Amino acid sequence: MTLTRHQRIGLTLAVASVTLFGAGGWYLWYWTAGSITSSLGIPCAEAAHFLRASRLPDGTYDRRCTMGSFMGLDYQLDLRAPREATQRWLRDAYPDMELRRHCVDSQLCAEPGVYPVPFKDRHGHELADIIRVKVDYEYGGTAHLRIYGITM
Repeated sequence: MTLTRHQRIGLTLAVASVTLFGAGGWYLWYWTAGSITSSLGIPCAEAAHFLRASRLPDGTYDRRCTMGSFMGLDYQLDLRAPREATQRWLRDAYPDMELRRHCVDSQLCAEPGVYPVPFKDRHGHELADIIRVKVDYEYGGTAHLRIYGITM
């Protein structure tokens, strides 16, 4: 069976359309996942760096780190660690921070000041402009730590 010139052009356009539609759909899903739901999983070391902290507390487990972007970048760090290690890590990461006890959705919370300005590291990577820390103490000497940071 031989295809006419018009059939070959139509077949080529159909294949190109399906390919572009598939790639466009994938890109739209990827953008939506990162922009609206902040569901793009990332290494927790990357999230900690963005949140102006060095490494994670000793003994961390149940880690979940995500990033997204809409009008700026946002990173979330969610983990559990021994209570003492978490307290020591928070003092090292945010020395000027004072945890408050009157919080809406956690036992302890804070918004540590971020320094230096401008908000980039020495390699030009963006760092958080605003950081929010939430801590809940659980049974067995465990601390549930959630840190959220955004750029403006």
